[in-house]
Amino acid sequence: VATLSGTRVADSRVVYLGCVDKPTLAGAVSTGLVGKSLPLADFDWIDAAIRADLTPVDSAGWKASTKLQLATVLTRRALHTMNV
Repeated sequence: VATLSGTRVADSRVVYLGCVDKPTLAGAVSTGLVGKSLPLADFDWIDAAIRADLTPVDSAGWKASTKLQLATVLTRRALHTMNV
């Protein structure tokens, strides 16, 4: 969820489901979006922010590294489609 002020993100809340044991508010990703203009031009900060927010563990059929990779790809895709 994002609140805009013009073309800039004024507030945001990003939550991850399924890659960790319970729904998790992604504080670093949410904070990283604040002040950014849409559509986003710079995604370099996303990987570090996701790793700061999520600490998945291996589970049957899914390695923790795969979960982080999927979270990163899906986050980039979702943010890429955000428009004013």
